[in-house]
Amino acid sequence: MQGLRFDKIGKRMSWHWYNEGRIWMRQGEHERARDRFDQALRLDWRHVRGHICRADVHVSLGHYHQALKDCEVARSLAPDLYLPDMIAARCFYHLREYNQCIATATKSIAKCQTDARCFVIRARGHQGLLNHKRAIEDSAIALSLDPDSIEAYSIAAYSNAKRAAFSVAVENYSIIIGRVDIDSPYASWARLGRAECHLVLKNYAEAIEDTTECLRLTQNEHRKAEAILTRAEAYRRTKAFDKALSDLEILVVSNETSAHAYFQKAVIHADLGQREMADDNFARALHLDKDANELSRFHRARARGESLFQKLMDESSEQTSNEID
Repeated sequence: MQGLRFDKIGKRMSWHWYNEGRIWMRQGEHERARDRFDQALRLDWRHVRGHICRADVHVSLGHYHQALKDCEVARSLAPDLYLPDMIAARCFYHLREYNQCIATATKSIAKCQTDARCFVIRARGHQGLLNHKRAIEDSAIALSLDPDSIEAYSIAAYSNAKRAAFSVAVENYSIIIGRVDIDSPYASWARLGRAECHLVLKNYAEAIEDTTECLRLTQNEHRKAEAILTRAEAYRRTKAFDKALSDLEILVVSNETSAHAYFQKAVIHADLGQREMADDNFARALHLDKDANELSRFHRARARGESLFQKLMDESSEQTSNEID
């Protein structure tokens, strides 16, 4: 009798710690939330929701293997629940086990067809395998279930761009930009993505506007570099060479290892007929990136006006002939 009474008290206290964990979880205090879920599960290890929430917190903390353990326990306690599979699928995505991500997300969908997040994470898995057609299909289902899912729109935008559906991608990015706050990480990301699409569509003024806004919004150094490179290319194509070179100079000063920046500078100098400066910048790019794409070698040879250009052309023709034979 006393053991039964203690068991009831333990379960009641377990719910207390669980509820505290949920409060910290909603506030983004993931480590504090995890500690509360630890307490809850020490008192009642069969607390299914405790395992699910602790798994969710572990994902937020980047502890994917620990999250998978909690998902496995929750699944054993409640086989019909879809959340353990959905959270496990997120873990596999972050671990880059994309096939496992898709398979596990599919299991969660078999148990629940109304939670958009299940389709979102499966779409992420398809993106990981570069299957952008399937990613777009799953993101469309997710949006039919949750029209406000910014993550689903982000998947659609990225995958449409990868499938060269640039106008559709621009629409997707525009929806994201119109719906997120300026301090959201999606704000600068969508601006850059839309700018890159505008560049391909030859909407250079729009590309310049979006990259400029991206640079104003982001503190991410990699994103800043990508935005500068994209804006510089838009300036180059509108023959605003001084502005393009000014952008690229900012980039090489802040990041001396940027082979792409030196490459773009070289192309501009080649366009201007400044062969010596083009050669110098191509040499810098190739020094920084020994595996620089063949295009840089062709441009460099052409800029210098050497017979090497013809030699490279001959080599390319010979290689193609061998592949056909």
